[in-house]
Amino acid sequence: VTDSIALKSSLGRVKIVERILIFEFIINSDDEFDGLALCAGGKYSELIKSFNGMDIPGIGYAFGIERLIALMDKQNKWPVLQNEADFFLIALDSISQQEALQLAIQLRQLRWTVEMDYLHTSLKNQFKVSEKLHARYLIIIGEEERNSGLFVIKDTKNKIQITINKASLLQKKTHFKKFLEEKENENA
Repeated sequence: VTDSIALKSSLGRVKIVERILIFEFIINSDDEFDGLALCAGGKYSELIKSFNGMDIPGIGYAFGIERLIALMDKQNKWPVLQNEADFFLIALDSISQQEALQLAIQLRQLRWTVEMDYLHTSLKNQFKVSEKLHARYLIIIGEEERNSGLFVIKDTKNKIQITINKASLLQKKTHFKKFLEEKENENA
């Protein structure tokens, strides 16, 4: 093995120094990021042993998160995140809060986007949050809903509301969407 081997590629450079592999990913650009390391690390097979320690192999790496964020900002590479919810669950009391949490879990398992209030805020504040999230459907859960097993779903887009039992609500997403379309047509 030679004392030093330097390999350069478009992705980074690699050096092998006395059986220690070191790599870097260097930014190649025409701006202020040119030449900066984005990631570096290596395989340190005999590093500890070279300091009179035990022979413990190891690997490690580090990313320049700030550089990665700055690059993504500059190149506009951030994904567009939707700030919308399919359902917003509104709980009227602490027991209903637990019911809402369980319902949220079940709806998320069906791939619905579900949000709810976790801070036990007022009914008015919960409605404000649902508006900010552009929630399509609102479900208000209180003692009456818990006891009957029926939920009133308010469709904020079509300005209608339907009553549905929990089992029907938790059917496959496609079945529920079809059910909602039928209700919309009935109310049209």
